[in-house]
Amino acid sequence: MRRVPDSQPDLRLQLLPLELIAHGATDTLRDAGGGLVSRLVRRSERGVVPVARDEAATLEGSEPFATAAEHTFRLELSDADVRDHETSGVTFRMIAIDGSPFVTAALFWPDTTANCPGMTDALVCAPRLSAVLVRPVLTQADIGTARTLSSVARLITGRAADPCTDGVFWWREGRFHRIDFDEDGFQPVLPTELGPVAATLPL
Repeated sequence: MRRVPDSQPDLRLQLLPLELIAHGATDTLRDAGGGLVSRLVRRSERGVVPVARDEAATLEGSEPFATAAEHTFRLELSDADVRDHETSGVTFRMIAIDGSPFVTAALFWPDTTANCPGMTDALVCAPRLSAVLVRPVLTQADIGTARTLSSVARLITGRAADPCTDGVFWWREGRFHRIDFDEDGFQPVLPTELGPVAATLPL
């Protein structure tokens, strides 16, 4: 993570589903793929304060998202609890910080924040603002674990005081691709752009 000047030390970044953004809001957003957006916010004593688009245009420097990303990575995620969990024979890694509204941003760098060096593809979930799930995709069989992750995400979201999304996403090259399921809710249905990627994976 490249260090940037601290001219705006309270800038932070969140990863959110677009449906959580109020209709007509003037929040500063950037598309992250799969119906997710990165949102520019400020950390304050009042909690998370979204940065309006007109304010973002007046910020010093030309890279407010880069500044916010660096601050979030360095100042908000270093004390995360990272551990493996297993459900129905599927192992996944959870990254969590109790009460933090910034943990979803860990999914911008899951290879680093989930301690999976060299990982290029992963199934990820953000069921809470304070907790995310990561499962590396190394084989075609790993794609099938999306169903279990979906069940876990729905369970966590339904009980959370800070729910985010119960969706399952494929992270690749800094972008997110939403994973859907067939009518029976069993078989993952990949977006078209991931077909060639999945075909190159070993069985």
